[in-house]
Amino acid sequence: MLFHARALAAEGLDVDLIGTSISALPSFISDQPRIAARTISDRAPRAAHSRRRYVIATALRGVRLVLSLTHAVCWQLPRPDVIVVQNPPGVPTLAVAWLAARCRRCRLVVDWHNLTSAMLALRLGQRQPLVRMAAQYEAVFGRAADANLFVSSLMKETLARRYGLRGTVFRDRPADTFTPLVPDERARVRAQVLERLGLPVDNGIRVLISPTSWTADERLDLLFEALEKYEARARRDPRLPFLAVLITGKGPLQGAFDQRVAATHFERVRIQTGWLPSPEYATTLAAADLGISCHISASGLDLPMKILDLFGAGVPVSAYDYGPCLLELVSPGDNGVLFKTAEECCTHLEHILSDSPSARASLDRLRNGAIASARTSWSEAWTAEARDALIPRAADRQV
Repeated sequence: MLFHARALAAEGLDVDLIGTSISALPSFISDQPRIAARTISDRAPRAAHSRRRYVIATALRGVRLVLSLTHAVCWQLPRPDVIVVQNPPGVPTLAVAWLAARCRRCRLVVDWHNLTSAMLALRLGQRQPLVRMAAQYEAVFGRAADANLFVSSLMKETLARRYGLRGTVFRDRPADTFTPLVPDERARVRAQVLERLGLPVDNGIRVLISPTSWTADERLDLLFEALEKYEARARRDPRLPFLAVLITGKGPLQGAFDQRVAATHFERVRIQTGWLPSPEYATTLAAADLGISCHISASGLDLPMKILDLFGAGVPVSAYDYGPCLLELVSPGDNGVLFKTAEECCTHLEHILSDSPSARASLDRLRNGAIASARTSWSEAWTAEARDALIPRAADRQV
């Protein structure tokens, strides 16, 4: 949504960006005079011991969001030409955006990155009535939208069949900030990463990075098991390189993972978790030898943005294989590899990161493939695929 706002502002449109405040906005938003950021209050429900309490807390949160969103979109803002909303989260934003669009006589565009119902099913179970209601809710407002953007071809095909939705495929691309580093700069950043981990600046150490949001739709337990297996094999075979593993981001499951790391003795693997600010995150990503994606996709229809960031930084990926949709992004043997088990993940680490000539050639091939996969920039793709859906034919100056 930040990139949509920047692209629209670059077209000469005034943009009101509405969202909750979790972290500081990047400078390309805060320094753009055509973008006004408006914050609404929202607080996620605390972890509950029962589904009933979780449902009640979520419902109360929804009521608060309905009131604050409706007030902001229907009364506070100047009348827009287009309201753009991302799904998920779709409850209550899809309904409020539709109401505002109809009351204020403007267009509604939904950018589908996943399904709210699928995300809800992770917490409540697929058979819970609330999940089925959420699916019908999405279908109603998806059909009521003036335009839909889908993050994958499989999502477009599935939602056309399931809900009767029509729209345009607009895949994510890496942000402009994610670019490969020149060799000298990469060596400098890599040295900083190793020093942060308390490790010597050694070219024999392999740097892995796994960007995550620490949520239930990521198999970080599988990554940990793969690193345990690698540790055991590296102790038996000293030719296997030492692994420096960075797991970035912040979220609800980080604490449990950190406890598991602290309780496990590693000799040939060093694991560190933590949040990195945007500029540091982009350069750290580019200093890695390999990226790890543990995204499992609640719906099986979305594509992990973090893999695109890795490709933009020139880093190949070893990704959890959650289904056919992932093949729209990852081409095994070209820009990455896929795994379904901890054993497969560990085997990839051995074969790709060892110091043998065949492994070095394989890593170079994957790195070149990752760079080639990111040649189309986000702004170029937006102009070709999304611009016509977002910008009204008779545009005023407000989105």
